[in-house]
Amino acid sequence: MLVKNKEITMREVIEHVAGLYKEKGMSGFYAEEGWNLYSADDEIELDTICVIEDPVDIDDDDNEILPESIVERNMVFVWSDELVQDCVSSAIDQKADASPELMLEAIHYYNANDDFMTIE
Repeated sequence: MLVKNKEITMREVIEHVAGLYKEKGMSGFYAEEGWNLYSADDEIELDTICVIEDPVDIDDDDNEILPESIVERNMVFVWSDELVQDCVSSAIDQKADASPELMLEAIHYYNANDDFMTIE
């Protein structure tokens, strides 16, 4: 399980999600508490420092409220757990030995195109 409010690299996030999917399939994702990925960096690479934390809250006026630990670190929301999990699982389904680099490329592709990357 990913530990919340702890700094972690994007590579570690991808490797955790990939390992969970390979071991338990999609059901492994449902066993985890919902989370979001946050970072202070604009460009997310494998060595980017991230923090796993609770999802963004929305107040009555539709304003986003970031977790306090994220505000204190001057970080911003990057991706939801669902986006990361769906892109990693799609990459693995298309190429069983997909590398973390390829999985991150798939995440960036989805984020830019709102569609899954086709892996040849």
